Amino acid sequence: KKLFSSLDIADLLKSEGIDYLDTKSTSSWLPLEPFDDDSFDSRKNEEWIDLARDEYGTTHAIPGKGLRKDATGAGTWQRVLVHSYESKNQIFKGVWDGTEDEVRLSRLNLLFDAEDPRIFARRVAHAHQQRKYADAYIRYNFYIDNMPYDETTSLDQEQKQRLLSNALNTAALKNNAETNPLIAEVTLDFARTMNKIVFDKYTNPEFKANLILKDLGLPDKDDDLYAPHFGMITIPPHDFPEQFSNFCFHSLYIKEEVITSLEQIKLDCNRARDVKLFNTDFTKTMRIEEFKQIEASAISQCSYFFKEQWVQTLQKIIADSFTDVGKGWFNMKETSKETYEFGKLKKYLTVVKLLMQDTLISMTQKSVEEFVQCMKTYVPKQCEVKSANFVENEWEKPKDPREEEVFEEPMALFQIDLLKRQNQDTFSYSTEPQSIVIRILELF
Repeated sequence: KKLFSSLDIADLLKSEGIDYLDTKSTSSWLPLEPFDDDSFDSRKNEEWIDLARDEYGTTHAIPGKGLRKDATGAGTWQRVLVHSYESKNQIFKGVWDGTEDEVRLSRLNLLFDAEDPRIFARRVAHAHQQRKYADAYIRYNFYIDNMPYDETTSLDQEQKQRLLSNALNTAALKNNAETNPLIAEVTLDFARTMNKIVFDKYTNPEFKANLILKDLGLPDKDDDLYAPHFGMITIPPHDFPEQFSNFCFHSLYIKEEVITSLEQIKLDCNRARDVKLFNTDFTKTMRIEEFKQIEASAISQCSYFFKEQWVQTLQKIIADSFTDVGKGWFNMKETSKETYEFGKLKKYLTVVKLLMQDTLISMTQKSVEEFVQCMKTYVPKQCEVKSANFVENEWEKPKDPREEEVFEEPMALFQIDLLKRQNQDTFSYSTEPQSIVIRILELF
């Protein structure tokens, strides 16, 4: 932290060729933010805000330096306190330190005290360089697109006929295809390519002074790029029969029965993921005993489905798929344990077992998340008991304005009676509130 605070971001940017006091070198008609590379950042934008949030949910201000520009466009780095992040526009919001002036900064204009200024300087310099390249490519293509086509070499009749014979290679295309727009498009693209070759020739260093006075600023060409001799990827010489034999020996997908059966099993597993372990569709207020009975019934039905129906369905798929398979890797009538251990049928059944285990885990996690979220909807943000007959609840409103318009306060989930027993001066509940929590947790 002492090292970071001792480094001046303005000096680091100047060493990278970026000076925000010089508006001519940093201004452009293209915005800078689209060229930002977030791989330089050690954290995501949302994570910076999460780091400033304490255990009670309160977000504290995050200190840093922001780029503050004046009316002329010149910018200086000044202290800023960030308090929130707007993910839709990717903007950090805060105030200038020592003032109440609000500020909105993009990530390229904001340096947190907790990050390395050297990496941030390289990030900003990289964005500026990429913007210069984009501007150069736009001007480069603009020049080529506006070059005249009158005296350029064009496709001759033989070339056009050869293109049509290769493109219209079916009877339906030969009888119905309109070829004039196709030929016009290819001819235009060919003429543009000829202009590009001429333009590239005269933008070389030896001709540049005679054609274009100002350097376009294009990136250096990669000399390693070249047109391949073949249209396919070349691979080193190898023994294909041996390689194919090894693949068949190690792979399960060598029979149609394996592929079709696994496809059916995966479809059935996907349907099983949607089964609910808990009941979350409550239509009335109930007592805790009724709630426990409803959930026990839901768990019992789910258990019956997986232990009986689902297992039998998968067994039937496997049996029907391999009924006609004779001796070999997937012999269903194999009686030798050693042969079974060495064969592929055991590996196939292991894959099926893993699919079933993954389905059960996914279903359980999804059901638990839905149940927890359901319970949270019945918990108010704040509860105030004003009398025995009146309780006022404050509910968490949806963040989406469209959902807030149709938001309805949930009904009471549990029914508890307020009792006054004989020979007692105090009131008591028919069911202790703590026992309700215990009963809910017992479901897990």
